[in-house]
Parts: sequence; structure tokens; C-alpha cells
Amino acid sequence: MLFKGKKYAEQILEKQREMEKRLLAGQKETTEKLAEGQQELARAFRRQMTAVEDFLEEQQERQDAAEAAEKLLQAEKERELALCRALALCTEQLDQVEQALTGQAKKAGQDSATLPEQAARAWAGQFGLMRQKRRQLCGLAGVQELGNVGEPFDYRLHDVLDTVSAQEKELEGRIARVYRTGLMFDGKVLEKAQVCAYRGEKDERQDNRD
Repeated sequence: MLFKGKKYAEQILEKQREMEKRLLAGQKETTEKLAEGQQELARAFRRQMTAVEDFLEEQQERQDAAEAAEKLLQAEKERELALCRALALCTEQLDQVEQALTGQAKKAGQDSATLPEQAARAWAGQFGLMRQKRRQLCGLAGVQELGNVGEPFDYRLHDVLDTVSAQEKELEGRIARVYRTGLMFDGKVLEKAQVCAYRGEKDERQDNRD
């Protein structure tokens, strides 16, 4: 009986040891799987952080590029404006030289050169060619000239230096003569045209009363 009881006890102890081994093996396996899961999560987190850093870096590069492009665009606009103002100055000087050489005074009493009629016609023809070339270059540069004889007067585009009586009803309120050509660039008036405009009978009667 004692032998059987001892053998039975040994069997129970053996089963307990096996159960402990299985339990330890299961715990080890679980611990390893948890460790692997944590490592995978850590790798995924690092990948996500790297992607976020790359995205932020790319956004910063785009912002820097946009700011640089904006600065270049602003500098280009300032350069274009400076060139347009230089063109306006040249246009004004050419108009003044043309009027002086062809005997066309801007205002009454203003001095002008007294050239022979043939020379005046020659200068007028020469300046006509220069004016045509200037308009071609302005068109290529996107600059619009303001002030043409016969077109309606517009206070936004023209400055009236003087007026003359309109011989025909259709001429009232239109430009009779251009003293200085105006310029418009990118929808903005750089220089208004200085003109002489036809006045109507109503304006003339008002002048007489004054």
C-alpha cells in the first residue's frame, strides 16, 4: 500500500511539474508575442513620425518656395513699374520735342521753334514714324497708350488743358488734340493724357456768362 501511495504521489508531482512547464512556456510565448507587438508598434510609430516630419519638411519647403516666388514677383512688378515710368518720361519728352519742332505750342504764349514749312513737315513725318514704332513696342510690353484725337473724353484717363469750340455736334466731348500721351499698364493709369477737348454750345454759353 505504501508503495502504491508513493507512486501515486510521484505521478501527481510529475503532472504538476508538467503543468508548471506548460504554464511557464505559455507565459514565455505570451511575453514574447507582447514584446514583438510592442516592437512593431514602436516601428510603426517611428514610421509615422518620419512621415509626419517629411510632410512638415515638404510643407516648409513649399512655403519657402512660395515666399521666394512672391518676392521675385514683387521685384518683377516693381521693375515693370519703373520701366513704365521711364517710358512715360520718354513719351512726354518726345511729345514736347515734337510740338516744339513742328511749331505746335501746348498753350498760348508758349515758345516753339520756328522752322520752315518744309522742315516742319519733315519733322512731323519723322515723329509720326517714331510714334508708330513706340506704339508697337508698347503693345508688345502690354502698355496701352491713352489719348487719341476723336475719341470721347474721359476724366479717368485724360486731363483737359484747354478746350475749343466744336464745329459739329458729333465732336462735342471728344478729344481735339493730344499734348501728351498717357500710359496705362496692367489696368492702372500711370500717366493721364493731356488733351484739348471740343466743348459744346452749352459749355460755350456758360463760358461767355462767366
